[in-house]
Amino acid sequence: MRILYDDQIFIYQRWGGISRYFAKLIAHLPADCTPVVGVSVSPNVHAVELPGVKPYRGLWAEDGVLPAGLARGRLVRKLREAHLRRLNRPHLHALLRRNPPDVLHITLDFDDDWLPLLGDIPFVYTVHDLIPERYWQSPVYFEQRKRLAARAARLIAVSENTRRDCVHFFGVPESKVEVIYHAPTLPAPSVEETADTSSAPFLLYVGTRNRQKRFAWLVEALAPLLRERPALRLVCTGASFTRRETVLLRRLGIARRVSAEFYDDADLARLYGQASAFIYPSEYEGFGLPILEAFVAGCPAVLAEASCFPEVGGDAALYFAPEDADSLRACLVSVLDDPAQRAALIERGRARAAQFTWEETAARTAAVYRHVIGK
Repeated sequence: MRILYDDQIFIYQRWGGISRYFAKLIAHLPADCTPVVGVSVSPNVHAVELPGVKPYRGLWAEDGVLPAGLARGRLVRKLREAHLRRLNRPHLHALLRRNPPDVLHITLDFDDDWLPLLGDIPFVYTVHDLIPERYWQSPVYFEQRKRLAARAARLIAVSENTRRDCVHFFGVPESKVEVIYHAPTLPAPSVEETADTSSAPFLLYVGTRNRQKRFAWLVEALAPLLRERPALRLVCTGASFTRRETVLLRRLGIARRVSAEFYDDADLARLYGQASAFIYPSEYEGFGLPILEAFVAGCPAVLAEASCFPEVGGDAALYFAPEDADSLRACLVSVLDDPAQRAALIERGRARAAQFTWEETAARTAAVYRHVIGK
């Protein structure tokens, strides 16, 4: 059974959750699945681990000859994406025309120029979240996603919460959507790394700070706790703070207690292992992979009781009412000051994470492939 994965995510994303998901999925497919990747040149750090994919070294490369600030700007990004499409799309189209796969699994939903080439080849569409429908204002993109969902032989949703959203926003029957969970992607930190107590205690925030992430609400809620506990810090992963965020942190009097920095996988795993707690204040996610990452590292998780978080976290996390700052602070005080509570959360978290594996994700995805081709 030949499965073709298109080039989209490996063009538009240099690193991140969706490209990592496809790289892990491809690496763990069962023996009766032969993956074919419709990309030959990619800037994506996960794609270059796949057979036959070379790293992108063109003029517009983010780590090439251009100054970093220019290379990461919107204009150069658009030029880079256009160049990558010119390099890769003929390869994808040739695979569809000359050596058709049994199934196409699209990796993203930005482009649909491949649709006329499909003929009777079924395609599978993984829906990672409905953030565009909930938060963006892009009717053309919404309609494209809805068309793809209607045309797809099968949808994969990464949580029951996301399946409900697929039914609501796309208008597809629930029976068309298969729920297949993600699995942890980061390695567990070493005992030596988690035992390091040389740094001051800190809380950990992971990911972007988009609207639905509620970062501004989080720092407003944390400010009294940080002022009460002078040694406690908030460490954030990702881009440097925007001007607006810096102004907010200064107004709250906690600018010196909150930091933001990019971390690679090894350092992120170490951060999880050393953090006093991981906080997830977001009001909506498709799956919430950082929850499992925290569990694997032995980091207590304090989550908003919203979206798919109870579905993923189960009884291994503490939950706070999404709009209740007192509830959040009470959860954190419990983790910070109660060793028994902390130990219990760590134990339950590791057991919970063990229930999610890439072998299971790949096996269930392969079953979807077999279903759509009638095997």
